Amino acid sequence: MVFFAIHMFVQNPIGLMLAALLTRRLFGAGDLPHADLYAAVLSVVLIGFIWSMILSPLWGFREMR
Repeated sequence: MVFFAIHMFVQNPIGLMLAALLTRRLFGAGDLPHADLYAAVLSVVLIGFIWSMILSPLWGFREMR
């Protein structure tokens, strides 16, 4: 429930505010022409990095015996 609450009430409003700022062109028309592509690529890269840390023999999840 805590994870759900944090995701719904913190991450979603921040994402919506950033999307609204990018669509209003507050940064200028030519400054961020591919901002949506950057967001999509960044999320895939971060997920890959997190999984590589989880599966790492040095830092990752270890079996408890």
